[in-house]
Amino acid sequence: MLLSFGSIRATFEPSIDIAGIAGVKLGSASLERPSALSIRTAVREGFKKLKDGQGILFTIDEAQAANRDEMVALATAVQEIIGDEDLRDVEDTQKKGIAFVFAGLSSMVDELINDDLLTFLRRAIHHKLGYIALPDVRNAFEMTMSDSGFSISMDDAMEAARASSGYPYMIQLVGYYMWQSALRRRSNRIEAEDVQRAKSDAALVFLDAVCAPAYRAASSAQQAFLDAMLEDWPQSTPVSGIAQRVEKSTSWVSAYRKSLIDAHLIEPAGGGKVSYSIPHFGEYMAQRRDL
Repeated sequence: MLLSFGSIRATFEPSIDIAGIAGVKLGSASLERPSALSIRTAVREGFKKLKDGQGILFTIDEAQAANRDEMVALATAVQEIIGDEDLRDVEDTQKKGIAFVFAGLSSMVDELINDDLLTFLRRAIHHKLGYIALPDVRNAFEMTMSDSGFSISMDDAMEAARASSGYPYMIQLVGYYMWQSALRRRSNRIEAEDVQRAKSDAALVFLDAVCAPAYRAASSAQQAFLDAMLEDWPQSTPVSGIAQRVEKSTSWVSAYRKSLIDAHLIEPAGGGKVSYSIPHFGEYMAQRRDL
């Protein structure tokens, strides 16, 4: 069962697939302005279609774009459902399970987890995705296209991998848009022109979906630090020059350098320098400056 958040409507898809067992048909339900009660009721109806020991998985992508009230409703419902199952006087193997998986930008996922009304999420296991080696990305593109009945040359797959910079979400975007480009040509062969279109389309989406919210989520002091770095972009920025540009002390610069590294917005570049760590972030900053 998939519950999609980030908009007013939440839709329960008609089936779920659980590792090791066959897909289970659950029917479907659409919730307008989902509340903890409506989610809990819908899950209970879904449980009736499941065998003992089976369960429901909620997945949320782009968690930073999710509506906070809906996230609170979901977290509350999950807690209540777990509590209900714990109270059932049956063996653990007979209880219905529920799991909640969400993905998003690290800094904004941390903000969700630290929300006073979402303390339940602090028990979640965190997996931070780092950059993926370009040869692995190339191989993934080749295998994914082959599994989908498409083909792509090794050179084009590597060019697509370079366009992704090994950044997980960018990999997804580049793959999707080059596949879409080939479809528009009514071809099952990914060509160089498809990769070039994908690079452009993916970058545009990435600026709006990742770079913009990452900047907006930063504090005003962090934004001042990021703004000061733009003067050197696309080169890295000497940390020693930040204090003068923002007219702050070296201790201030040191503190916000660390906070931005922890938020995965900048990274050390050697020689006392830092650079933007998110692909295309410099382009986004330049666009903001030129508006």
